Amino acid sequence: MHTMVMPGDNTLALIFPSLLESEAGNYTCTANFASSEKLSKTVQIETIIAVTWLDAPEEQYPILNSDYKVRCKVMANPPPNIDWQKNSELITPGGRYVVESDGLLIQKASESDDGVYTLQGHRHRDRGVGREEHPCRETGELVHLQAHCHRDRGVGPEEHPVVHTPPTFEDMGSEPVEVIEGEQASVTCKAKGKPQPKFSWIKSLKQENLASADRFAVNELTGVLTITRVTKEDDGEYVCVAKNAAGSVERTIRLSVVTKPIVVTYTNISIAMEKDATLQCSASGRPSPFVTFRKLTSPNRYVLGAQPLDDRIDLVNKYDTERQETIGILRIAGVLRSDDGLYECIATNKGGTYFKNGHLTVQFPPSFANTPVKEVWSWNKNPANLTCFAEAIPNASISWKMNFSGLGDVQGPIHPETREWTI
Repeated sequence: MHTMVMPGDNTLALIFPSLLESEAGNYTCTANFASSEKLSKTVQIETIIAVTWLDAPEEQYPILNSDYKVRCKVMANPPPNIDWQKNSELITPGGRYVVESDGLLIQKASESDDGVYTLQGHRHRDRGVGREEHPCRETGELVHLQAHCHRDRGVGPEEHPVVHTPPTFEDMGSEPVEVIEGEQASVTCKAKGKPQPKFSWIKSLKQENLASADRFAVNELTGVLTITRVTKEDDGEYVCVAKNAAGSVERTIRLSVVTKPIVVTYTNISIAMEKDATLQCSASGRPSPFVTFRKLTSPNRYVLGAQPLDDRIDLVNKYDTERQETIGILRIAGVLRSDDGLYECIATNKGGTYFKNGHLTVQFPPSFANTPVKEVWSWNKNPANLTCFAEAIPNASISWKMNFSGLGDVQGPIHPETREWTI
């Protein structure tokens, strides 16, 4: 503050460039009259501080079933009278509502407490009481502030306000979630709350946040965990975390990796006709695959047990716990020449199907059933061709005799493959 001689009337003024609350008080002006008489005048300065909100966030979020204070701290001089309104209706202190100096306490907030809360501060006139909206000492002052508690979706106060509720998981079952090795998989974690919770995923074994892990992607809004190129190592427990402003919850989900089947061993066999033959095919996979066979000349796969159309053929499955393999065994009693051929081993589980071919060779003695002619005619001194065709497995060795004896010095070549003898 400072004094200033006013021009014209030779008066002295006390200037307050910006009046502070601490400058309130009595100020005395003194003067000498006719060099002998002292004059003085005391003036009282009162400071008026407009209603000011010190701590009054417009958006506030109560939590369900918890005590919550709608914060609004007011500073003013003289102190204002305070009224609270909910959705434009006056709140009467008492019950679950407690008016405090720095806000309105709501005990055990419920969804019925949703609303727009308005704090109205007003001051009396010096003479009488009034609520005119003109901030001056003579008429009084009326101010108000609204506090909104609304859904966290970037909307304005018109949005219906809600009380925050902690996340709760929706029913996702207790069974492990199965994913297939080598393929892309998605696992969904579902939870509800207000505001809508955000999600994160943790792999339990390593306590690794999967949001930044290789081959993993986390959608924090939908709760979907995506795995590209699933491997055996992805098998295990994962923790889904749902979190919002009211709290967080966790749920452990078991991930079971389904390993596609593969045939480990399947060998060709050769067996003499009328003997018993056994085809064995070993396959691995998770879960353990079912193994069956199909003869390539037939569209039908063999079923477990004796076959309905040919009880000579029997199929069984055995599990080798040490090697973790399923062994499919196809037994054929008294094999026939018609049993010879390619047999397809088929291993199947939830991950898919694997195929591999093997051959059953049926050995049988030589047969001349397909020799074209048994008698040949020719003219004197002209050539004659005698043809002998023998079928056998393994291949038969063919020789010629004349009149039940060796060929001796009979002239003519013998073809090495067709065993055709030209005389």
